[in-house]
Amino acid sequence: MAVNFIVGVAALFQYAAAVLALRVLRITGKDPAWMLIATVAFLMAVRRSIVLYRSLSHDVVHPADLAAECVALAISVLMLMGVARIGPFFLSVLKSKEELRKRSYDLGERVKELNCLYEIASLIEQPDISLEQVVQGTVDLIPPAWRYPEITCARIILEGQVFATANFEETPWKLDRDIVVRGLRVGALEVCYREKRSENDEGVFLKEQRHLINAIAGRLGRTIERVWAEEDREALQEQLHQAHKMEAVGQLAAGVAHDFSNLLTVIRGHADRAGTMLAGENRARKELEQIQEATHQAADLTRALLTFSRKLPAEKKPIDLCAVVQESERLLRRVLPAAVQLEVDAACESPLWVNADQTQVHQVVLNLAINARDAMPDGGTLRVALSSMVESDIGDLPEAPDSGGSAARLVVADTGVGMSPEVQTRIFEPFYTTKTRGQGTGLGLSIVHGIVKDHGGHIEVRAEVGKGTTFTVVLPCIRSGAVAEPVRSATITPKGRGELILLAEDNQHVRGIIASTLESLGYNVTLAEDGITALGIFAQHDKEIRLLILDADLPARSGPDCLRELRDKGVKTPAIVITGNVDFESSELDDETVLLRKPFGMPELASTVSVALGTDAGQEMRS
Repeated sequence: MAVNFIVGVAALFQYAAAVLALRVLRITGKDPAWMLIATVAFLMAVRRSIVLYRSLSHDVVHPADLAAECVALAISVLMLMGVARIGPFFLSVLKSKEELRKRSYDLGERVKELNCLYEIASLIEQPDISLEQVVQGTVDLIPPAWRYPEITCARIILEGQVFATANFEETPWKLDRDIVVRGLRVGALEVCYREKRSENDEGVFLKEQRHLINAIAGRLGRTIERVWAEEDREALQEQLHQAHKMEAVGQLAAGVAHDFSNLLTVIRGHADRAGTMLAGENRARKELEQIQEATHQAADLTRALLTFSRKLPAEKKPIDLCAVVQESERLLRRVLPAAVQLEVDAACESPLWVNADQTQVHQVVLNLAINARDAMPDGGTLRVALSSMVESDIGDLPEAPDSGGSAARLVVADTGVGMSPEVQTRIFEPFYTTKTRGQGTGLGLSIVHGIVKDHGGHIEVRAEVGKGTTFTVVLPCIRSGAVAEPVRSATITPKGRGELILLAEDNQHVRGIIASTLESLGYNVTLAEDGITALGIFAQHDKEIRLLILDADLPARSGPDCLRELRDKGVKTPAIVITGNVDFESSELDDETVLLRKPFGMPELASTVSVALGTDAGQEMRS
């Protein structure tokens, strides 16, 4: 009985080992080695079954050996234990292989994503590549980096421009991110699947893909910001270059104006002298009056040149705005092409008096007209209208000027291309322009705005794209009673009584006309061409010289330097400093000195000399 029990248990263990071997086959697959092991275990179980059957049937020919069966039982137990222990090992190996396969797949996906970012970075770093090329190249690099590249499409919308893959179509399976530059949304990046794919806990798109689109959108934002910063830097360099050119023009204008003032002084002086030599109704007198009028206009032109170069401050005085606008019409017709029709309506019933710098008012009208001209490249109509405003109309303005009850309204309207509301909000910013590079500095309208505000006025713009632009300038009027009577040209009436005058002037023509005029008036004049000579002459005749006339810009020693040296020595002799230098201020002079600016006429010279020799000193005389 003991032998039969051992044989039966051994058979059960063998069958159990065979079953476990078959289960391992499910894990390892149809591996030949494990198929052989399972077969051996099954055959050994069959053999144990045969032995058990013979033992139970009392087969005396093949009696069961107790020792052999005990060994067989031990082998069966060990086999069962081995197969039972090796199964989980192979299961863990299988799981490891599956995990490795999954990780390898994920690694491949991450490599695709990294390659995408690397290629985008390489694209950005290419020299001489435009922002549009960068954006389009980025769009084309996105689909291969996605999980299902064959059904992936992408699109970038940047400030109204669309960059998309050739197969792009908007679908419900979309992943998008904003493109942000300097805290502002400037566009969006969209990635779509053209077909539906199985969803997971994160949806159709994996979290790694969400990280990738975030990285691409962020990189695009930084790239755009860098490009814009570079464009801003180039714009600033262009503005600096333009400012340097403007400074050079200003210096040239100041130099030209200085020399021009000397010439005008000579011309006006000789015209004045010639006028005093003509008797009665001589026909030549009218010709001389034309010369004098031309020199006055030339002086105004010089002043305009200096104002343009910012070398001369605004000189506000009562002016009739109607007359100024009417006077601007001739200049406007020179700057407008034939295709632009000019309409000027400045025929006021009564003068519109404003306290303003006439040259700067001309500049306002001219700059607005030029801006309108550029807005009508194919021609159109420019209308300039001037009218008065009552107090009720002034109060409706957003920034009503302090007009004391009345104001003048200047309207400059064109039929050009107009402008958008966004442009209107920035139109008066310095260096802001909608014109292409090289066609505008962005300074014209900012200068207009500055002039209007400096005159206590208000300017506004109204425009509509395709329907033209209207600028309205409102300036406060002054009462007619506050307008001084026009100063009439002085006549050469003050006479001298032989007083000795020291004249130091390096320009021989200016020196000559001043000397001859003073001598004709009864003064004695001694001449010097530079500061050192002037000081030497004064040292010899200091008790006799009654008046010093010194040019501010003398060679060797300037006129003011000569005066300072004399004043330090206690010399109280009155002096007149004449200059065409706009940077020279009367505050640099003492109370015994009068400043006379070029160009001046001989009546102004005679009057100034009379004042300097009299009691009125420390003032500035202007022609």
